[in-house]
Amino acid sequence: MNLLLIRHGESTDNVAGLLAGSRDAPLTAHGVIQARRLGQHLAERSAEIGPVVHIFASDLQRALKTALEVVAAQNKQTHSSGSSSPGSSTRGDDPGNRDPGSRLLVVETLPLLREKDFGSREGVAYGKRRRDQDDPIRAEGDGSPLIKPETHEQMSARMETFVRDHLEPLLASRLTGEVGPRAETVVVVAHGIILNVLMRVLLAQFPDANSARLVDDLGSRDPLPRPTEFSIPWRNTGYAELKVTPCACSDTPSTSKASEDVPAAPLLLALRVISVNNSRHLDGLKKTRGGIGSAQFDSKQKTMDSFFSRKPKGPPK
Repeated sequence: MNLLLIRHGESTDNVAGLLAGSRDAPLTAHGVIQARRLGQHLAERSAEIGPVVHIFASDLQRALKTALEVVAAQNKQTHSSGSSSPGSSTRGDDPGNRDPGSRLLVVETLPLLREKDFGSREGVAYGKRRRDQDDPIRAEGDGSPLIKPETHEQMSARMETFVRDHLEPLLASRLTGEVGPRAETVVVVAHGIILNVLMRVLLAQFPDANSARLVDDLGSRDPLPRPTEFSIPWRNTGYAELKVTPCACSDTPSTSKASEDVPAAPLLLALRVISVNNSRHLDGLKKTRGGIGSAQFDSKQKTMDSFFSRKPKGPPK
């Protein structure tokens, strides 16, 4: 089972250099192109990593719209292959997170996956202190108290809840139900800061995580930092690739059988980090000049990619 943690495409607040934790900043035109390239890239890797069977996303539009581009590419591939569900062949009638009517992949949106809430600093430029930052009452004179930013402990609690209530049960159920060695992928689309917190939670929680190794494109291996120190950069639409397997630890309770009185122990999972901040799908991509690429995406306008991705309708005469 593969797990991909993906940062959203470029947003208008990214371009403006603003703190945009809980602000619902939209994607730029360039951000949409990034997301479409990501979707196509993952679809092209399906022979290697399998189909995407479930996708979680923050409900903020920059993450949700990035996730929808991944979904569009997966569903397009499903349609072109003539299969109603690429994941259904591995376990009968369990196609993953798909609409029961159309059998197409859909996004599960979760407020839990939102970016860090910067409180009263939302919308402030990076590195700039509010003039009222240290005052108990805002200097604007409206009398409203300052809202403190979300703490690391609060973000960790959010990610622990996400792993416990959503991610781990899904991974365990699909690994338990697998029939034969077939690759599958689960995707999480969120934001840079909260993804680092999620990585720390995963590395601290899953067995043998501290013995994992980062594998770069050259195949060299470097020890991971301790979970509490784990911090990586996340390029827009960059993703971390992780391999999740049933834990083979000798002290893992047997899950193969359960007596009538004692239920089977929950499946334990082991995690291995394959790569981080993977952005090969962006190789050669240039932002449209004249401010067009940095502007908010307008669905009525065509992106530059659309002019070069069309396939000929028929053989030349």
